[in-house]
Amino acid sequence: MPGVPPVGERGPPRTPTAILAARGSWLAKTRPDLGAEPELSGLDVPAEIAGDPVAAAKWAELVPHLVAARVLASCDRDSLSDYCRIWSLREHAAAFLRANGRAYQVFGGIGKNGEPVCKGVKPYPQVWEEMRYTDLLRGLRARLGIDPASRSNAGQIASGSEPSGYLDASPGSRTA
Repeated sequence: MPGVPPVGERGPPRTPTAILAARGSWLAKTRPDLGAEPELSGLDVPAEIAGDPVAAAKWAELVPHLVAARVLASCDRDSLSDYCRIWSLREHAAAFLRANGRAYQVFGGIGKNGEPVCKGVKPYPQVWEEMRYTDLLRGLRARLGIDPASRSNAGQIASGSEPSGYLDASPGSRTA
């Protein structure tokens, strides 16, 4: 069931100390690991997504904004890489659906006039793929702090010119 954590999960991950400090939380002052959080380094495009232009473009779009919002560290590299790869897969599925529609006719047999008989309509497999990728992206957005609700009041995008569709993973919301 989507949105329901499996048995044994212990809730959301800890909020980084820098985010707590930006919120003015008392907890930021009591944590012993105040300076032990990872540095912002090594955030260049990883090799596993460098070959995919859509994923690499998403990486280049997100990293500066997340660093400016102070919600991204080098330990987030794998999660951000996963986000960019899944974004690319969802974009490819959405492009297929834009080109071909969401469903196709299923034919069975020949009618009296010699024409094929349509038995029904089925959705393309890309419909389910797109929905699944969108669910995965939603979870990764929350983990990485891409959603405003995840960032809360911790950080703001440095420049007021965030790209269109930056916070929205719904199909067709992103401008090229």
